[in-house]
Amino acid sequence: MGKAFERHFAMPASEPVGDRLRYAIEKRDALIHPSWDRYPEVGIEDAADAIYGVLEYLETVRQQFHPYLIGYLTVLGSYFPKVDDLVGQEPLPLRFRVLKTREELIAALTGEWTDAHTLFDVANLHGTEGDSEGSMLTRAALVSIYSMVMAHVSILGRLGVLLNPKLFSEKEINFLNEKDYQWTDEGEMVLDTAKQNFKVRATVAPTLIAKKTSPNALAFTEGTTWFQRMFKVYLPMRNQVMHSKFGESTARVSKLELRAAFEAIRSYAAHIATAGGFLTFYQKLLDGSPLKEL
Repeated sequence: MGKAFERHFAMPASEPVGDRLRYAIEKRDALIHPSWDRYPEVGIEDAADAIYGVLEYLETVRQQFHPYLIGYLTVLGSYFPKVDDLVGQEPLPLRFRVLKTREELIAALTGEWTDAHTLFDVANLHGTEGDSEGSMLTRAALVSIYSMVMAHVSILGRLGVLLNPKLFSEKEINFLNEKDYQWTDEGEMVLDTAKQNFKVRATVAPTLIAKKTSPNALAFTEGTTWFQRMFKVYLPMRNQVMHSKFGESTARVSKLELRAAFEAIRSYAAHIATAGGFLTFYQKLLDGSPLKEL
């Protein structure tokens, strides 16, 4: 954009604009790909701080490209007063907690499930959606249900190891925790984070957990309808929602698409429950969370 306007854009070094925006991005990433040992604690103050960070960023852009982008004045004038009293002078860094006990892990599983279902209900039933092609609510709900799966896989892996510590090898535990040994620049071998993509995380990890702890084997068949929808259709849509590319139209998620994605993920949960053992926890979640409209 700077080239188009013949301007040089730079974040102000003397103000916390960059830090606030960076923290907001870190919180988003932690919510999308959570883990039991770095489980994000995010409250209303974090949401307000993130919104304020985006507004500060837009104001920085507007000032440096003045008199262009004058339309930002309307947006900023409307939203700054809504969050101004909710944030402090210093940005809020991301806070984590470690889910140590069985009770904490089960509570997190249930909480993630409830939050995703609640957001789905809000988006699915909200009147502002009408007959449109989708809004921010449907996009947020789509991201939320996939984030729930990522959180569940991490928590279930930890719960399986906690309940059956002698059944898992060190390599298997590291895989479930997304850790692997890496060489440092000093030539030392250290255990470091090794993030996995969604498909690997959502299929290989549950298969390993079931193999070690459940009476029934777990296998995923790519030809099933729910698998195709979950991994081939709506996962790319979620990725586009989170990372819109320059030159492409903004991703839209209709209610029909959201419902199809949600049904696919509920079918995924039902499939995992068939393995038995503590994974039948999913069937209890499915039976205990009737939706208002699906």
